[in-house]
Order: sequence, then C-alpha cells, then structure tokens
Amino acid sequence: MLRDLLDWWDGVELWLTQLSFPFQVLLAVLVLLPGCWLASAGIDNAVDRILRAVAARRSAGAAEPAEPGPAADGPDPAAELPALPADAPAVPDTVPDTVPDRSRPEDRS
Repeated sequence: MLRDLLDWWDGVELWLTQLSFPFQVLLAVLVLLPGCWLASAGIDNAVDRILRAVAARRSAGAAEPAEPGPAADGPDPAAELPALPADAPAVPDTVPDTVPDRSRPEDRS
C-alpha cells in the first residue's frame, strides 16, 4: 500500500515538473494560498486558546497582589561613600546638560 502511494506521488511530481512554468506557478498559488491560510487560522486559534487559559488561571489565583509591595529598607548608599578630605578641590561640571532638568527652577519653561 505504501509503495502504491509513493508511486502515485512520483507520478504527480513528474506531471508537475513537465508543466510549463506559468502553470506550475498558478498551481502552486492555488494550493499554497489555501494551505497557508488554514495553517495561520489554526495557529491563531491555538494561540487564542492558550492565552484564554493563561488569563483564566491568572484570574483564578486571587492570592497574588495586584501591585508590588514597598521596597525593603536597605543601607543608605550615600553613607557607604568615604568622606572627602577638607582640602579637596571642587571639580567643575564640564559636561553640558542636553536635556533640561524640570526639577530646577531655571530649567522650567
């Protein structure tokens, strides 16, 4: 039975390769467009079902908080910096601000 199927498929391939190119293209379009459309519809339905199942599972788990809680208090990062010596020179800011800082009164417009 499998041998008969393979012989039939070989005959189809031989017939297709003996057609002229425009007919090969037309036949490929007539076969591939519906096949691709069916495949994409099937994938779309599968993804919809998976997303609905995930949404249902999330809505069923009411124990999860809607928003994260407050951040845990940790050490102050500024407290870990070493103190500068009293005679340290001031370093000028040589990089100009390209984006205005709206928190400073002089940058507000």
